[in-house]
Amino acid sequence: MKNAERDLQTQAEIREGIGEGWVTLRMQERKEERFANERRGQMKALQQIGILELVVLTITCSQSVEASARGTKAIAVLPFENSSGLEKLEPLKEGLRDLITADLSKVKGITVVERENLERIIKEQKLSLEGLVEKKNQIKVGKLVGANVMLAGGFSLSDSKLKINAHLLDVETTQLVNSEEVTGEVSKIIDLQRQLVLKLVKDLDLKIELPDPGEIDIAPEVNLHFIRGLGYYYGCMYDHAIMEFMNTINLDPEYVDAIYWRAQSYMEQEEYDHAKIELEKLTKTFSDHQLVPRCKKLLKECQDKEKMLKE
Repeated sequence: MKNAERDLQTQAEIREGIGEGWVTLRMQERKEERFANERRGQMKALQQIGILELVVLTITCSQSVEASARGTKAIAVLPFENSSGLEKLEPLKEGLRDLITADLSKVKGITVVERENLERIIKEQKLSLEGLVEKKNQIKVGKLVGANVMLAGGFSLSDSKLKINAHLLDVETTQLVNSEEVTGEVSKIIDLQRQLVLKLVKDLDLKIELPDPGEIDIAPEVNLHFIRGLGYYYGCMYDHAIMEFMNTINLDPEYVDAIYWRAQSYMEQEEYDHAKIELEKLTKTFSDHQLVPRCKKLLKECQDKEKMLKE
């Protein structure tokens, strides 16, 4: 319809005596415009049938080829699965991944796939953490991010003992390289994850010298303090937990989970006035955060406990 209208307009221009050369130029411009529109339509169709995904795959796979050329292994570390059934352990899913990634990145012979690239691919593939448990999905994601090896795992809690397991999956052969597991006190979580990394690196026939905590860059160090705080909390060492959560907040004042767990630690010690300060700060400063409803319940609990103590 639009093309017909343009042709009529062109005829009108001719009848009005507009120069033939100028009209020819306009006709050529419109022809090019139609061609450009057709090309855009073709590109959209290609994207819909997944051809562009193949281009992305070609680009990302070059990362794996580059790693192989350097004699290194490209490893993608997935979030850990929380099999404990405890919501309070949810932060460990990302925290363990960050700490393990930090240690692996220091190993000669290993290139860790950037988290941003991994998250982008997972989002584009519309996969949940549950979906990533399946081997076929891990292989698919691994190929898209250019990884040679996928590292996945989970953790559970039994009789106050934390059990962490991890699996190495070869993307090319789709075979399991090996599985490792460590078990110990929750308060020793940093030592546990490092034991796990040492085992995994040995499975890959590599040597490792783990960095001291002071050598770890800022983001993993924040998680190191936070996870250590959780370990102390579950080990009923609340003074130590409060100090670790304080270290976390000093490094990252917007680390909301650390504020929340610091308040929890104060409550366990029946220091309700300190707990109230932390909870009120959280609810006012981060009013849209998902922890706010829980904070309000804890505030109510603090008030009730204080009343009971005064009676």
